[in-house]
Parts: sequence; structure tokens; C-alpha cells
Amino acid sequence: MKNSLRILCAFFLVCFVGLSVSHAAVLPDGRYHIKFSDRYVSAPAMRNGTILALSYSTKATVWELKHLGNDVYSIRAKSKCMDSSGGKRYDGVPIILYDYYGHQNQRWKIEKYKSYYILINVKTGLALDVPAGKAAVGAQLQGYPVNRSRAQCFNIYTLDKPDTSLLNLLF
Repeated sequence: MKNSLRILCAFFLVCFVGLSVSHAAVLPDGRYHIKFSDRYVSAPAMRNGTILALSYSTKATVWELKHLGNDVYSIRAKSKCMDSSGGKRYDGVPIILYDYYGHQNQRWKIEKYKSYYILINVKTGLALDVPAGKAAVGAQLQGYPVNRSRAQCFNIYTLDKPDTSLLNLLF
């Protein structure tokens, strides 16, 4: 009887998780590193207006992703967030760090593309982009029209451990 109950619970858990996956966020809320090639997306300083750049550092900026619905996220580092400078829409607009206010230029749609992610600013419609796709340390990030080129493909790695407590209770 006890094994039957466990199997039944596991079945419902699988069904519940299976049904919710289609409506789930692309990435769960949590702490992440964002990388382009073997470089980290970093904020050289935690000041308003600092342009985001690529770095080698293993002490790279830790980004806190918070799902806001419809695959849109706030992407924060401490009390600052990833921001399309002033919400301006032009090719090459700097992507900066700024105090979080929740405005549209501080919201990013994250799309899965092949084995990568593309980050698109909600206000401008421009993608996070590495100029000319060159992974040089210090390369400053920009907003650029979405073209799904290598320059707009990022890896996003979780720094949080998955919660398996519910599964541990069942088995």
C-alpha cells in the first residue's frame, strides 16, 4: 500500500510538473552568470551608468533573474539592474547598470535559441549584443536589432542548487 501511494504521488507530481512546463518561465528565478563565449557579462563598477562589458573574472557579476511573466525578467546585480540606456532606441545604444525602478527599459525578454539565450529589451526591442561578436575582454555591450547572430547568443548558468526536497519526501 505504501509503495502504491508513493507511485501514485510520483505519477501526480510528474503530471503536474509536465502540465506546468508549458507555462513555466524560460529560466527559474535565481542567481546566474551570463556568458558570451568564455567571457562573463560584468559590471566593472556598481555605479549608475556603468556600461556592461565582458571580463575573464571568475568573480564576475552575479545576476539575479526575476520572472515578471511572459518570459520577461528583471536582471539585477545587487540594487542595480541591466538597463538599456535611457530607453533610447538606436543601433549601439549602451547597455548599462542603473538603479532598479522597474521601467520597460529595465525589463528583458529571454528567448531560448538553439542552445543559447537571446536577451531582448522590452522597451526598445533591441537585443543584448557584443559588437562585431568579438569576445575581447573589456568589450562593451550594446543594444542592436535582433538578428540571432552569434553576437547575440549568450549562455546563462545557474549558481543555485536545485530544490529536490519534494522528491526526497516521496522516496
